[in-house]
Amino acid sequence: MTIDETLVERFLGFGGRQADEITRLKIREVSARLEKSCHPRWTGTRLPLRFENGFPCIEDRLIESRGLARNLDGCEEVILFAATIGPECDRLIQRAEAVSMSDAAICQAAGAAMIECFADEVNEQLRKEAEDNGQSLRPRFSPGYGDLPLDLQKYFSLVLDMPKTIGVRLNDSLLMVPSKSITAFIGIAPRETEENREIKAGCALCEAKDTCTYRRETS
Repeated sequence: MTIDETLVERFLGFGGRQADEITRLKIREVSARLEKSCHPRWTGTRLPLRFENGFPCIEDRLIESRGLARNLDGCEEVILFAATIGPECDRLIQRAEAVSMSDAAICQAAGAAMIECFADEVNEQLRKEAEDNGQSLRPRFSPGYGDLPLDLQKYFSLVLDMPKTIGVRLNDSLLMVPSKSITAFIGIAPRETEENREIKAGCALCEAKDTCTYRRETS
């Protein structure tokens, strides 16, 4: 896979501006190193979905999140998804921090871009599979976004057996190790439901959507 260098620049805070040539060269160097040394992995499972009192319920677990409820409205199933690019990026960041904090920031941004690009690639595969079955997928919605509690990381880890399947564990703060890892709910809806629905999901539902560096670009 190829890291989107424009996304790395955005994560570094350049916004619509182009990074200087020295920074762009460093981004290319770091991105090439990550592409060569990292080994992305993912896991996921499809589960039936129902609603109770307007909130989604998965495996008898009621999730009291209005943001997730809007994201999954009209869905009949949901994918619990987890992905990681592995520990090499964390090692690279640690080594860079001992030499240059600017280099470390570039490593952080390149790693964040890489996991997003990898997740997007997997999501595209899942979307095509759903489309073949007359279904549509909703945008990823992760614990910690909007009113969806970070505590749900424990549920993902348990259901997906993340330490065994992709080598991801949770620390005491419920952050994932390796750090460049993500979990997300992905709703599955009948295609005809999507044709009559204006989708407002993912970053559009997050309270920090106007200020977050990691928000998705919208057209």
